Amino acid sequence: MNTKQIVVNGQLLNFYHKEGLLNDGPTLIFLHGWGGDAKQWFDLINKLTEKSSNIFAVDLPGFGKSENPKTPFDIKDYTGVIDGFIKQVANKQLIVVGHSFGGRIAARLASAHLSALQKIVLVNSAGIPTNEERTRFIKIISGFIKPFISERTKTKLYKYVGSDYTLRPDLKETFKKIMTSDIEVYKNIQIPSLIIWGDKDDITPIESAEKMHLLIKGSELFIIKDAGHMSFVDNPEVFIKKLILFIS
Repeated sequence: MNTKQIVVNGQLLNFYHKEGLLNDGPTLIFLHGWGGDAKQWFDLINKLTEKSSNIFAVDLPGFGKSENPKTPFDIKDYTGVIDGFIKQVANKQLIVVGHSFGGRIAARLASAHLSALQKIVLVNSAGIPTNEERTRFIKIISGFIKPFISERTKTKLYKYVGSDYTLRPDLKETFKKIMTSDIEVYKNIQIPSLIIWGDKDDITPIESAEKMHLLIKGSELFIIKDAGHMSFVDNPEVFIKKLILFIS
């Protein structure tokens, strides 16, 4: 993977690029979840060169080697940065694969009906609230998150929130702004969409996958047994086989 950097919407964005072997194949963009970085996709990417023309993995603003947001970002800001990245670097036969928070961005890109975007893959994606109590809890904790919080407490909050919003003190204001529902966004998606989920996911529960499947017309829901929130790590063989079938 070649490491590169680009300025998008005033933000320094780090990304990794690998050339595929298909001249007329799709371009793949991988978006990680909150608290992760692009390197989590490397093992997977190495198995996709024969099925694509170009592969990109992006460090979202605030993660990996990308610059922290200059002002608190919301989900629209994150989506805008990736949209700008696509227009500058990868605006051709595009398939976006997003995990958790990255899935929210992929869904919003699809909802905007970008002409270059042909398909999306939503992996244990966030953005579907499971009940009103959880939503109220998110609003409460986002107001008093402390810089120093025990790992045990962090884990409990992490699980209760229902997505991978690691409690990064330096991104607290951004954390507040991204805690929104994407139900209307998912309803507006009209391109082929694959939803991949681990049946043991206790971060974004499987009921979220089922709701998402109902919201996105014509979508396919694929459940990986004995896999959790990081389904592509827990069972990479099954994951890659299904992904290749979809992108081909």
